[in-house]
Amino acid sequence: MGLLATKETNMCRTRSGIPLSAMRAGVTLLLAALFLLSAGRGNAEPFRVKLEWLPLGIHAWYHLPNEKGWYKEAGLDVQIEDGTGSTATTLLVGNGNFAIGGNIGLSAVASGRAKGVPVKAVAAIIQKSDLGFVYPKSSGWKSIKDFVDAGAEILVTPETIHTSLMPALFKIGGADMSKAKLVNVGTPAKVSTYVAKTNSVMTTTLFGIPAVETTLPSLILLYEDAGLILPGFGLITNESVIKNRPDDLRKFVTITMKAVDYIYNNHEKEGVQAVIKARPDGKVVLADGVNLLKLYRPIVRDESIAGKPTGFMPLKK
Repeated sequence: MGLLATKETNMCRTRSGIPLSAMRAGVTLLLAALFLLSAGRGNAEPFRVKLEWLPLGIHAWYHLPNEKGWYKEAGLDVQIEDGTGSTATTLLVGNGNFAIGGNIGLSAVASGRAKGVPVKAVAAIIQKSDLGFVYPKSSGWKSIKDFVDAGAEILVTPETIHTSLMPALFKIGGADMSKAKLVNVGTPAKVSTYVAKTNSVMTTTLFGIPAVETTLPSLILLYEDAGLILPGFGLITNESVIKNRPDDLRKFVTITMKAVDYIYNNHEKEGVQAVIKARPDGKVVLADGVNLLKLYRPIVRDESIAGKPTGFMPLKK
């Protein structure tokens, strides 16, 4: 019996002398460890970002960190999608389809929350609203009242923040809205409609200037300069992300603000190149993208956030 037991024991050992049962247990533990390691590194939950518009130079602070691997190094799998407007992106973020809305007009956040959309602003990239009226430089116009008195067609895209702000703008500007020639024009045809006319005004943002400058030299009357004080644009998220993914949210905001500072430290060209690389069919021209970044630079930081980090949201202007 003892001899048999000794023989069976020897048969259950590997050639190295390690018991087979111990070897199996070790392999099981090793496989489990490898699985957990791969799950922690390679299967991170996507952090989906929806931008406000089609590809632009001012999307550099999202695409550059992605290209440089800054998000990935922090454990974030950032997936960026273009948008069709701040209002539409705000709804998508509020519905939980995206973790972040990028370059979103923060006035759209206030409007969305008033309608029950569970979104919150987490960073202000620009401190002054970039919304405004673009009009021909040769017109001599300087105010909303001038637009109306001249009989100019004011091109407005339906169901956008511009539409909802019109009554307040006309009231502050001392112009009779009932006498204004407001024309609804879809986004794709807006620029071509504007440049085809010499007696029209287009509601847009600062990035509307480079889009028309070569064809019809223009100026912009910002809504804030017309008397309507509005917040700028920034990053928004939903309450679910704040509750369930606070660390990911903190990492994303920190890295994106780092990218803003990096780009404005004479790396505008590198930033736009990252946009072009990420969106090769996006029709972003390097020189135009760089000029657009420079156009926004004065309103990324102003006296309201002196001594504060980029992205800080002051309680009062």
